[in-house]
Amino acid sequence: MMGFARSRPRMVIFTTGIMLCLSGCGGNGPFPVEGKVVWSDGSAARELEGSQVVFDLPEKQTSARGIVKADGSFRLTTNKPDDGALAGEHQVLIIETRKQQGGPESGVIAPGAMDSRYSDPRTSGLTATVKQGNNPITLKVDRTPRR
Repeated sequence: MMGFARSRPRMVIFTTGIMLCLSGCGGNGPFPVEGKVVWSDGSAARELEGSQVVFDLPEKQTSARGIVKADGSFRLTTNKPDDGALAGEHQVLIIETRKQQGGPESGVIAPGAMDSRYSDPRTSGLTATVKQGNNPITLKVDRTPRR
């Protein structure tokens, strides 16, 4: 009986430590991120449907991804569908999915609708801050420059 009495305080400390860790360890997320890709004039970037939005967090060596829907909206996923992104300042890329021009047999890819700089981490210039809670994000991009 004496052994149990002495080990009880250790058990309380151990259990408290576990509970504190469980309640505080998830402080970095992921947190829900819903957003919209719009052109520089504010209109929805419908032409980017099927493209991929990537939120990269280099210091945590992780990223979150989402697919642009027909209305320009997206939701991010890190570990499981639509769970969001970790907290922090993210570098953002958009990898455009380009459509075939003239039907699937033509083999000709249509020109991109979006300026290609947004698909390169060195030139994108897009950033987003994810915080605890819901994170509505709007990404404003330019169309492909006319030549």
